[in-house]
Amino acid sequence: MALFVVALLTGIPYVFLKSDAPREYTRLQSEAERMRARNAELARENAQLGERLEDLRRNPRLIERQARERLHLARPDEVLFVFDEEPAPPGGAEAASPSSGGQAAPPAAAEPAPR
Repeated sequence: MALFVVALLTGIPYVFLKSDAPREYTRLQSEAERMRARNAELARENAQLGERLEDLRRNPRLIERQARERLHLARPDEVLFVFDEEPAPPGGAEAASPSSGGQAAPPAAAEPAPR
């Protein structure tokens, strides 16, 4: 029993002093601080999203605007034109691309909005 106590008393300081425990403790402290900062950032983002959700619940016009912009929805009596957001090639629409055999591609026709 006495041998066990002596081994225990000499072994514990050895584990903490000779190992990487102090370095690991410091690393874990800094990781915990980074996690706390990230948690605070996510809490702010969550609060902003909650406010946005409440705005959408209170104002149906915001929902309609999002449906028009994101989903390209239109009312039954409307015609919707959707254009690509890519810029025109240098030299205007008549500029021919090498892959088109020297000819400019015809303009794309606008599709009616789904109802």
